[in-house]
Amino acid sequence: MKPDTVILESRNFRRTFLPLPPDPALGPNLLRVWSYWNELKGDLPGPPRNAIDPADLTSCLPGLMLMQPEGTPQRFRHRLAGTAAESVHGRPLTRIYIDEMQPESFARSVHADLTRVVEERTPQLARLSFENREGKPRQFESLRLPLSDDGERIDMILVYVRFRQG
Repeated sequence: MKPDTVILESRNFRRTFLPLPPDPALGPNLLRVWSYWNELKGDLPGPPRNAIDPADLTSCLPGLMLMQPEGTPQRFRHRLAGTAAESVHGRPLTRIYIDEMQPESFARSVHADLTRVVEERTPQLARLSFENREGKPRQFESLRLPLSDDGERIDMILVYVRFRQG
């Protein structure tokens, strides 16, 4: 997929893909999480979940999430959501499925993106702009990194989000 290509846009939602590795201008934590994951994964599509030590990413914790693919048809559940993610969305996210989020165009897009991470076993970086449940404009970059306990099947996705208003 070509970087900066708009894939989905509606009145209150827009998403573009950005190149990897992350541009340092996007802030040090995106690059920190990318480098950490890349070092742990080696030649595999992703490191195992138990290789991720939150103590190694303390400055990034508010923006970290773990997404778990489940079932057929596949759904994605927040296993863990940092405080920054919850405050931007205006609700607790742990145990919430992506398809339960608003706006609907946001939920459909993120579901499609996470499905692609699982199927292609590759990381992605996207910029998303939307209005939250309270009608407030939000924008963030979302780094989605596959995790694999067996070195083959993607069974979790480590997500780091860099939030900003606008």
